[in-house]
Amino acid sequence: MDIFFEENEQNIKFILKNVEKKFIPVLDEQYYVRKNHDFYKTFSKPVKNINKIKENYKKYNLEMVLQAGKFKKIMWDEALLSFIKRIEEYDIDWWLTGSCALKIRGIDIYPHNVDIMLNSEDIEKINELFVDNIIWPISDTNGWIVKYFGVIFLNGQIDLAFDPQDFADDPEPVDFGPYAKKHLEIIRWNNYDIKVPPLELQLKSNKLRRRKKRVEKIQEFLEN
Repeated sequence: MDIFFEENEQNIKFILKNVEKKFIPVLDEQYYVRKNHDFYKTFSKPVKNINKIKENYKKYNLEMVLQAGKFKKIMWDEALLSFIKRIEEYDIDWWLTGSCALKIRGIDIYPHNVDIMLNSEDIEKINELFVDNIIWPISDTNGWIVKYFGVIFLNGQIDLAFDPQDFADDPEPVDFGPYAKKHLEIIRWNNYDIKVPPLELQLKSNKLRRRKKRVEKIQEFLEN
C-alpha cells in the first residue's frame, strides 16, 4: 500500500495506491472514496500543521489499517490510557462513547477503536497536544452529525468528534448526541473517572444500528 498526496488551492487528497485486496473492506468502512484501484480522502484547506500530518499519516496509516481489519490486536486500552495521560493536566472537557464506553463498564465486547467526544473550543489545544499523532486533520464535516471530526493514532485509532448536532438525536437520542452529553455517567477505569453515556441509551442506539451481538451483551450485563 503506497501513499501519495495531491493538492490544489482548495483541497488536499490523501491517496492510497496498490492496496492489497484484504484491506479493501477496511478502507470502505473508513469511508475512503474509491476511484478505479485507488482510495482517497479529501480535506479542505487550510490544514494546520499539514506537513507534520502527512508525516504522521505515512508513519501510522498501515498500523491503523492492520488493527482496524483485525490483522493485529486492537490496542484500544493503551490508546485510551495514552490519551487520558496526554490531556490530564489541561482544561479539556471530553467524554467517551461507542464500544469503549461499554468495555470499561465490564461488558464483554471487543472495541474497534476509541470514540472521544469534545468541544470545538478545544480544537487548538488538541492540535498542539497531538501534533505528532494526528493522521486525519480535524476538519469541518459540512453537515454531518458532529461539527468537526479528526483521527489520531496513539497506540491505536482514536476518533475525535466535536460538537454533536441536535439532529443527531432525531428521531430519538443516540449515545453520542446532545441528549447523551447532558446525561453522562461516571465510570472508574484504571484509576481515572471517565464520563460515558447512560447504558440504556447505548442499548437503544445499538438496537437502532441492528448490532445484534452487542445488544445481547448489553442486555446480559443489565440482567446480571
